[in-house]
Amino acid sequence: MSYTLSKTKGVFMFLRKVVSMLGLVGLMYSTGASAENVISKKDADGIFSMKMAEWELTAPRYAYPNWEMKLRKFDTGSMVAAFDNSNGYGLSIQPIYLDAKSFPLSLIVGSFYPKGTITEDFTTIQKQIESDSEKDLGNSYKVSAKYLIVSPNTEEVELTLTRKGHK
Repeated sequence: MSYTLSKTKGVFMFLRKVVSMLGLVGLMYSTGASAENVISKKDADGIFSMKMAEWELTAPRYAYPNWEMKLRKFDTGSMVAAFDNSNGYGLSIQPIYLDAKSFPLSLIVGSFYPKGTITEDFTTIQKQIESDSEKDLGNSYKVSAKYLIVSPNTEEVELTLTRKGHK
């Protein structure tokens, strides 16, 4: 259950606190001493219980001091993101809706890091991240993880959550 990032545990405890304050689902890693929760079931359940109109009213309210907040509207549901431009870390969340009357089909959670932060080959930790996330979420969710380079200086771990049995 151990996968590592090149930064100190303190940075990730700080990010975990930020995730909690934002009310966003967060991807946290074990840095050796103890494992962090990979994702919050309470937050996932809450977002999956919102129809699109409720999410669109809730999304613009997210804020965190000294972090740049971005709201990006899509036909499938708005994405909320928070970035600390001083160090290159960020978080995003976007429920994906079929239409305005539906509950989310999936939930995309992004964790952004300065390039080079993820020191292991992602394919070696991908299944562990997915497995840990699913353990945290219980039997209701399926999680897939992928690694993306989103800019020359930024890498992302993106989780896609779906509810099992949801059609």
